[in-house]
Amino acid sequence: TSVPIDIQRYFYDDMKEVYKDVPERLRFVIEPKLNHYKTVRMMEETIAWLDKYLQPIWEKYRLNR
Repeated sequence: TSVPIDIQRYFYDDMKEVYKDVPERLRFVIEPKLNHYKTVRMMEETIAWLDKYLQPIWEKYRLNR
């Protein structure tokens, strides 16, 4: 199933408050005519975001165990 765009916008708007101190970590990108399909570029951007923001947290956690 597909998540309607309006619900995604609502979620994004709510998350702005959570990310207000680090707004560069939150993006809402609308890809016209893709519906619920994902592109290679989307996956690459997701992986880059995870590497940038979660890898340091994981390293800190792993070293402190």
